[in-house]
Amino acid sequence: MRTLYVKQDLAASGTTVIHDHHQQPQYLLTGKWGNRLDALSVYQLSGQLEAEIKQTSLGLLPRFSLFYHQQRVGRLHWSLGVVHEVHYVRDLNWIILGNQATGRFRVIHGTETLMTMQTVALAKGDYLELTVQSESYEPLMICLAVILDRWARRRDKHRFPTLRWGHSQNNPLTSYTLKLTVSEKTKKPQRHPNF
Repeated sequence: MRTLYVKQDLAASGTTVIHDHHQQPQYLLTGKWGNRLDALSVYQLSGQLEAEIKQTSLGLLPRFSLFYHQQRVGRLHWSLGVVHEVHYVRDLNWIILGNQATGRFRVIHGTETLMTMQTVALAKGDYLELTVQSESYEPLMICLAVILDRWARRRDKHRFPTLRWGHSQNNPLTSYTLKLTVSEKTKKPQRHPNF
């Protein structure tokens, strides 16, 4: 069993190094996602391709195919969950259980836990901490972890949009400013005196 660290909230495309708990580089993660047939690839440091996850469909519930040593080994169909997520990786018979609000996930096969994932804060930023049961599963688990993290962050952005008040010069329909102050005596919102 080994613990790996993956930089959380990676850009839509780019390259990152996956480290173990001794800060030794173990894998290289590269690629992009968001469009059909985009892929994330996990390489050994020697340059040998270990695993890939390819997006095979777009839309609200995207689909992915998992490849290990250039052979398709599984398919992931996304499903909707409110807080607790349950996903099934077909052909591998893996179940992904988790909570997107806390960023904790588990991948299980039968009664055996293959991987646990959680978000941790390290000196260099926020990372995904993956504890993988077997080194042979590590490349596939890295692919799944990055997609799970991306999906959770995407859903959070849509669920909790940022509210913005103020004048917008680009949009004539919102050419006003809402400005409120709170009186210390009454503790009631009052209009700003400039308006």
